[in-house]
Amino acid sequence: MDVNTFPSPAPTPDRPSAPGLVFFAAMNGLILVFGLFLQIGLGWSAIHAGLASTPIALGVVLGAVAAGAVLVPRFGRTVLHAGAVVMAAGVAALSLTLHQVGADARHLAPALLFTGVGMGLVLAPFFDIAPASVDEHETGSASGLLDANQQLGATLGVAVLGTLFFDAAAGSHGSRRAGAYTHALEQTLWVVVAALALVLLTAFLLPRRARDEEHGGPAEAPLPGRPAVDPIDSPLAIAAAAAADPNGGHR
Repeated sequence: MDVNTFPSPAPTPDRPSAPGLVFFAAMNGLILVFGLFLQIGLGWSAIHAGLASTPIALGVVLGAVAAGAVLVPRFGRTVLHAGAVVMAAGVAALSLTLHQVGADARHLAPALLFTGVGMGLVLAPFFDIAPASVDEHETGSASGLLDANQQLGATLGVAVLGTLFFDAAAGSHGSRRAGAYTHALEQTLWVVVAALALVLLTAFLLPRRARDEEHGGPAEAPLPGRPAVDPIDSPLAIAAAAAADPNGGHR
């Protein structure tokens, strides 16, 4: 693996690691602590907690479909910025709803749906836009690095946000348990909002558009009857192509 796959140390489109690392940390940490809050803090069953979390999944589908089919081809990287803003707004609304209304699935659903839409707007285009500035022969290495980056972010998010959540809820028991866990989740959610603000800023390090759009669309097709010769092919390959079509140079 070439260590210079993402070579530039400056804030340029060659640095896709930071936004992905922070985003996947925030997303996975959020999903973890919300599920723990519902089952441990409130004592809900796994089925009840899963149904209450359904708006997030629905929102991800809606956001991803809208991004891939309509928004990204027109607006490129701007969709990632919008997704970070939408997700941050949804998480903030979730914290405020918990503070003002409490953990009622019906009242939490709109904020969860909004959060999921933001996730989808980021997830759908990220793996197309992030490696767009990488040389084509390094695409495989870049993909592997991005996958590793995703796993590292998820691990950090689970560790950091999980620790913050349980630390804030420590010592709660009995009738005060639900209130303490609710307060712990509220605090943790604001950390997620701060992380998404960082995603918004670091997304400027990404290319503006996916690879095909960055390079002006697909390569031009060769003329009929002419062999396709890549400009970067070796002299031997060029000679072989010329031998296959000896009259090509006189057309």
